[in-house]
Amino acid sequence: MPFVSKRPALQLTEEELEKLNRVSKSRTQSKSSVDRAKIILGYHECKSISQIARELETNRPKVERTINKAFAYGIHVALEDLPRSGRSRKISSAARTWILSGSSLFHVGKLNSSFPVLR
Repeated sequence: MPFVSKRPALQLTEEELEKLNRVSKSRTQSKSSVDRAKIILGYHECKSISQIARELETNRPKVERTINKAFAYGIHVALEDLPRSGRSRKISSAARTWILSGSSLFHVGKLNSSFPVLR
C-alpha cells in the first residue's frame, strides 16, 4: 500500500500559477528560484516528494523545506532565500556615515578642500 501524504494539497490562484510557470522557465532568475518554482509546481500537480526530487535531481529534504516554506509563508517568499542572521556590524551607523561621506573626496577630478591631503 503506497504512502499517503499527511500534507494538504497546495491551493494556488491563477496568478500564482502564472508566476510559478514564468519563474520555472526563466533564464535570468537564480537557479535556486527556478528549482523552487519547479518543486512547488510539482507538488501542486500532486507528485510525491520522492518523485519531485528524482525529476529535479535533488534531495528530499530540499523539496520538503521548499514545500513547508510555501505553506508557512506563501509562494512569493518560498521562491526567495529567507534572511539569515549573519554577523553584527562592528562599526556604528554614525561611523559608517562618516566614512561614506569621506568617499566623496574627489569630485569630478578635483580634490575637496575640506579634507587634508596626506602625502
